[in-house]
Amino acid sequence: MFYVISYDIPDDRRRSQLAKVLKGFGTRVQYSVFEAHLNRRQYEELKRAVDRVIDLAEDSERYYTLCGNCAGRVEVPAVGSEPRLGLHNATIPTAAGSNQCNAFTRLYPLTQPRLYLR
Repeated sequence: MFYVISYDIPDDRRRSQLAKVLKGFGTRVQYSVFEAHLNRRQYEELKRAVDRVIDLAEDSERYYTLCGNCAGRVEVPAVGSEPRLGLHNATIPTAAGSNQCNAFTRLYPLTQPRLYLR
C-alpha cells in the first residue's frame, strides 16, 4: 500500500528524530510529510518506531492510506527548487480498467476533527 505520513512536532529534537526514523521507511516530500510504499508488516514497524519518538501530549501524527488507484491520481504540479523523489517519479500499479477506489466503500467527509485513541 501507499502511505502518506504527516506530523507536527514542536520540539526540535523529537522532530529531527522522527524525520530520521521516517527516512528509513520512505521519502520526504515536504518538511513534515513523507510518502512510503509499505507492506503491512513494514507499516506496523513504522508505527512502532514513530511511537517510540513522539510525545502523545504535545505531538500530532497522521497516516493516510491510499490504494493503488487513488495513489495513481495524486497530482504533483510543483516540487520546488530541489528535485524530490516521490509520486512524480513512481509507478503505482492499479487494477486494469478500474477507476474507483476499492479500499473504501463509503466516503466520510472531514467536517469535524476526530480523536483517535490508542
